[in-house]
Amino acid sequence: MARAATAPRAARRRARSLSCRPPSHRTGHSDRGELGGRGFIQLNEYVHIGFSARDDAFGSIFYGLTGLHGAHVTVGLILLAFANVRAWRGHFGPEAKDHLGVEVPGIYWHFVDVMWIIVFVSVYVL
Repeated sequence: MARAATAPRAARRRARSLSCRPPSHRTGHSDRGELGGRGFIQLNEYVHIGFSARDDAFGSIFYGLTGLHGAHVTVGLILLAFANVRAWRGHFGPEAKDHLGVEVPGIYWHFVDVMWIIVFVSVYVL
């Protein structure tokens, strides 16, 4: 009986030791502001770039690649947000099998990183 009563306290202590505390209210606003700023910069580039997707093959490829990359970044940010919410709620334990909810978004995010290198080199450098 005593062991059952102390189990919730032990879980809270373990969560505190893993530093799974939610960020302050101000952090969320600055993250949203940063994402909005980056979106504005991309839209500004689309407006002032001087060509459209209908002009030639390069325009179609440019808008297609950067748009698809933006969609994948959005999906990656949503996956990372879900992983953060789960971490704040203490869903991850000390065993390796308990970390799949963090590993999958991390691997996906690395895929997006590698794809951006390919997109950047093919669109902006070559």
